[in-house]
Parts: sequence; C-alpha cells; structure tokens
Amino acid sequence: MHQTDSQRIRELNLLSSNQSVFLRLLKQTFPDYEVAIKQQRFLLLDQDHIPLAIFEYRDSIHPIKLVDQEDGIPLHFYKALLSSEALKEDTQALNLKFQR
Repeated sequence: MHQTDSQRIRELNLLSSNQSVFLRLLKQTFPDYEVAIKQQRFLLLDQDHIPLAIFEYRDSIHPIKLVDQEDGIPLHFYKALLSSEALKEDTQALNLKFQR
C-alpha cells in the first residue's frame, strides 16, 4: 500500500464529505493501525502494511451495515451510517479475530 503523496491527495479529494467523516471516525476508532484509501475504500493496515479489514462507506437514504468477506479479508459495508458505536462493535469483532 505504498502510495505517493499525490496519489493520497487524489484519493482524499475523491471522498464525499460523509466519507471524510467516516475516515476520521475510523482513525479515531483504530488509532494503532494505519488507514489507507484505495478506490474509495478504507483499508485497515497492520505495521507490515498488510490489510486486516476493508471498510466501505456510501451515502444513501436508509442506513445499512453489512459484514462480508473479500479475498479472506473482512469487509464492513456502511450505507448512510456514521456511527462510532457501530465501529466499536467492529473493533471488538476484529480484536477477537486478530487474537486467534
């Protein structure tokens, strides 16, 4: 996940205002991990820059939260749900998975 500064800025500029809020919530919820952005998805990375989880946020009218797997990596899909409480639930679930 090595990106140049211009690539990072380009990815940040593509985010909607709610996606930017979601990114800020992710960084506050997972302070020990790096959050990278790729194709409007947020990748939670460990110290070796290996993706531990994928978070995706989309604007909508009806709030939805789904959890799935993509290539063996947990995918957390949020639609119109900007909630630190929902992210804390994911933190607990991911911590249990990381401990195994």
